[in-house]
Amino acid sequence: MEQLNRKGIGYSIEAILSAVILFTFAFGAVTPPETQEFSQFQNEIAARDLTHMIKKTGDLNIFLRNSNTGGVRSELSSVSSKNLKASGTVSNLPVGETQIAFHTMPSEIHVNGTEPVQSGDRCDGDLTSLDASSEEPILRADVSQSLVNRHTSYLYFGDNDPLNPSGYNGKEDYDTVWVDNGTKCVFSPSEGPYGINDIFLWGNSSDPNSRYYEFKNINASKGQFTVYEADNAFDVKKMMNKDLNGINTDTVVNTVNFSSPDIYGYDVMVFQENETVPRFNPYESLLSDMASNTSILLLMNMTQSDAQNSFIRDLGFKWTPMDYSPVSSYRATFSTYGNSDNIESYFLGLGGEPRDLSLKPGGQIISNQGSRETSRDDILYARNVRYSSGDLDGEISPSSSWSSTSGPTSCTHNEADFSIPGSSYSSQNVPVKNIDVEDGCGTRALNIDFDDDGDFETGPVLEDEIVEVFDRRYSPTISGASSASLEFVGSKKVELINHRKALENISGAKAARMAYESDYEEDDLKMVASTIYWLRDDNVRFKSTDQKSYTATKIVGGVENKIFLPYRLDLRWSR
Repeated sequence: MEQLNRKGIGYSIEAILSAVILFTFAFGAVTPPETQEFSQFQNEIAARDLTHMIKKTGDLNIFLRNSNTGGVRSELSSVSSKNLKASGTVSNLPVGETQIAFHTMPSEIHVNGTEPVQSGDRCDGDLTSLDASSEEPILRADVSQSLVNRHTSYLYFGDNDPLNPSGYNGKEDYDTVWVDNGTKCVFSPSEGPYGINDIFLWGNSSDPNSRYYEFKNINASKGQFTVYEADNAFDVKKMMNKDLNGINTDTVVNTVNFSSPDIYGYDVMVFQENETVPRFNPYESLLSDMASNTSILLLMNMTQSDAQNSFIRDLGFKWTPMDYSPVSSYRATFSTYGNSDNIESYFLGLGGEPRDLSLKPGGQIISNQGSRETSRDDILYARNVRYSSGDLDGEISPSSSWSSTSGPTSCTHNEADFSIPGSSYSSQNVPVKNIDVEDGCGTRALNIDFDDDGDFETGPVLEDEIVEVFDRRYSPTISGASSASLEFVGSKKVELINHRKALENISGAKAARMAYESDYEEDDLKMVASTIYWLRDDNVRFKSTDQKSYTATKIVGGVENKIFLPYRLDLRWSR
């Protein structure tokens, strides 16, 4: 379609709308309700036409691809009357900034010394450009020789006020680091300058011992600087800075610990490795408060002990006694549920290939959503592995035996205590009566006395029927008057991603768990990024308004590139 002249379109649209409205009223084709003022009816007509226009011209898709919700608002303002303003919400697209925090363990926080650049320094005489941009004399890192040998590089610090706007305050506060990664002090753009909260490579990219760190602060008066390890944080940031199905995404990644003053306010908080779990205990109140507004991603291989942590339970993840036989390769499969569809769209939009995923279960952890025991809305599971549910079955207790009871027919009725795993998987005795339900003695069923009060309030439950026991799904197997069991018939899928759209004991955001890898393969990293896109808020708002009088319109469409990525745009027009 020929590009419209933006300068004149505001006048032309208003003229067309005025003509259309006058025409329809003149010939009686459209009439407003008697109780509605003409001005409000005019607003509704204009809003619908303008909404339709930005979709038909293709401008809406361009703005969404560029994550430019401000452009949507500006265009709508330019082509509408000066008093008709639009605000809105974009759903199902990552078009806003995503702020991610990676929690850092104390062992991953490094405080080292600084010192003035001394005569004989290997860069002595080659720091002229650094000196010119720094308000204070250049400092260098004073670290142990083993650390220098490990990274085969040196760090140099400067005070870039006023050249660094984020650090400009006119004070002597060093805010910049350069990294000499073996380029003989000829600093390339990849070696700096890096500011506070920037992630940099300390070491040569071809050196396997090189590591990524986030520059946190430097205290020149104390002669110290602090960096946090940030290998996975860097990998995730790099992946999420790639276009998602042609959409330019905007991602900020920082590393934090529990004492960080800015620990609140992120979209997603990432905790890595199960060594982190014991540190949750003294910060339980902080974590619950944070999780009420921030989604949680656990990159952890978890044990039964880890799953018993109170914060893990509050999120809604649970260890299961069901076991599975490990395989060399878990064949990752998306399910047919809505949450899985969303994450799969993001994954494919990043160019991911499901058969190239190498994720592992990372522990017998389930999402604990509903009576299927595992999630009834699976995201990703292994189709070549199944849990063995024998440990969840209900069978006659070893300390019990079948005893005859009287019944309404001449057929034998028997009663026994069944041993069934309770909600915490500890064995509980539940009285069960094996009864006949027809005169011919050919059909039997089970009555269950959950309260152990002799009433047997649940039943009769026939074979192939479903009964919930301790929030799990069971079905009777009955081979005779003194031979029966309750078989667990909930989901036996081995989840590769556990998730909670609603947390167990916290009213707040969402949570997910995946296996930890020190160095994720590319497609596994795409899955981490896709899960983060799902965890962040699905709705991105722009220019909200509190005006009481408004008109609402809606657009449903999709950004098409490698795949079709659907979206919904809800607009609120007001004067």
